[in-house]
Amino acid sequence: MSRTSGLWLALLLVACGDDGMGGAAEDRSGDGAGGDACFSNDECGNGYVCFRNQCVFQGGGGGEGGGAGGAGGAPPEEEVETAAFSAPAVGRHHVWVANPAQDAVVRIHAGTLAVSRVAVGDEPTVVQTRPGHDRAVVLNRGSDEVTLVAIEGAAEQLAFFPLPHHFNAMALHPAGRFAFCWLDLDQVRPGEDASALQDVAVVDLVDGKVHPVVVGFRPSRVVFPSDGGRALFVTEDGVSIIDLANLEQGHIATTVPVAVDVFAHADREVLVTPDGRYAVSRGPGEPGVTIVDLEEGTPRLAGLGAEPTDIDLLPDGGEVLVMLRSAERAARVPIADPASATFTDLPGQRLGSAAVSPDGAVAVLFTTVAREGEIPRVTLLDLATGDHVARPVRKVVAGVSVDPTGRVAYVLHAKKEGEPDPALGEDEFLARSHGFSLLDLRTAFTRLATTAAAPTGLTFTADGTRALVLLSNPARGVAALEHLDLTTFDVRTYELGSPPEFAGVVPELGRAFVTQAHPEGRISFLELDAPETARLVTVSGYALNGRIE
Repeated sequence: MSRTSGLWLALLLVACGDDGMGGAAEDRSGDGAGGDACFSNDECGNGYVCFRNQCVFQGGGGGEGGGAGGAGGAPPEEEVETAAFSAPAVGRHHVWVANPAQDAVVRIHAGTLAVSRVAVGDEPTVVQTRPGHDRAVVLNRGSDEVTLVAIEGAAEQLAFFPLPHHFNAMALHPAGRFAFCWLDLDQVRPGEDASALQDVAVVDLVDGKVHPVVVGFRPSRVVFPSDGGRALFVTEDGVSIIDLANLEQGHIATTVPVAVDVFAHADREVLVTPDGRYAVSRGPGEPGVTIVDLEEGTPRLAGLGAEPTDIDLLPDGGEVLVMLRSAERAARVPIADPASATFTDLPGQRLGSAAVSPDGAVAVLFTTVAREGEIPRVTLLDLATGDHVARPVRKVVAGVSVDPTGRVAYVLHAKKEGEPDPALGEDEFLARSHGFSLLDLRTAFTRLATTAAAPTGLTFTADGTRALVLLSNPARGVAALEHLDLTTFDVRTYELGSPPEFAGVVPELGRAFVTQAHPEGRISFLELDAPETARLVTVSGYALNGRIE
């Protein structure tokens, strides 16, 4: 395998259907935002001052920051993410797994179970694919480079892209042309180089160039607007905008503040609308949400009379659902006209978190704060009418996810300390058990399932008919994959030979997979069409030659 040129790779990617990004540069002239030339404050927008002939955001705060603690003096909501934080990459027919110990990625055909081991750079830790395509982009944490692995016939072709700094995080643009690399401070290991706190590398996988871009302090995630021409990095200075049509020029990304107080940008929940036009955020002690038009550049607080504990964008990006736990209310705030916000009163229900269905029809409201003597509940809110209904769920809620079709909610439950013992009574037995509930969003019917270990790694199929959950407790010998039928609410458990790590689905072949902790590598596949008769097929030793069990 040889290191191919950018020209060969461009021809290959074009043949595979990757288009150039194109698009005109964003015109921000004359809006009074940051970076505009000026001679006086009068020439700058609201909240900006003229500093050294440039409009610089100063905000309206006095530099003392916001208040601390949860709304109304109660503990903050601590919603658990139910989806896996990382996973092997899924292509059209293959599952790609990084093997840092052997400086390689492994390609496993989900249909034939054929295994191919591909040597890449040092310590590959992130592997991603463009959906429906069998090629992978790999971030090599040890050698500070990106490797593109493309399949040509029965062989792999590799291209390497050295990075200008040490990075540990990567995201692939939906169109497949660009890979974005940066340093996620939360993933830094002791002794690891953590100097690139404001640097991003944009890797053009077509022309082979790597473009360094400086962004705001400590980028945490990237959002790709639907227009395809920009990348928006959420940082502790605001939202940094990278224009993909002007990468050749080399520039400092325009960073738009997301808080009214320039000293209150850290510790914020920040959402960006799908079109990339607006950012909505909440911060400690603020009695409302802050909305900023990213083209105009001035953040404004939309007062709601109480501190929000959670914010969720509706799918079309036109409104944000805001939970006001201390006021026992929920608010729907039109982003372009926040003054016309509407409220739903929830008397007696101190609900601080929400999960919105992908179709925007319903929201599941809940709290993660356990209250002595109070029956845990969820409330279903009809987002069209404002009607709502509450239902008991028997265990404290830790997090909620809604399937892609908006029919069923997966409710993850918290566990009380102590061992489950039926002799202690039903309530105490359930409180000390791990588990989850399936909630029908049309009928409010709920099924509770207790589990032998904490459920992790939730994965839905694209059609919303099935879900996968992992159970792992090596100390107790628990290693299992749970298959959830979201139509019948049937739950089936498949025992695994090793502790599970990640689960996923290969849609093209109708198979689920689960990777497992094993010194030589282990992955199991399950037919989704007939789980009642299917058995797990396992490939072990894929880090070496692979064998089917």
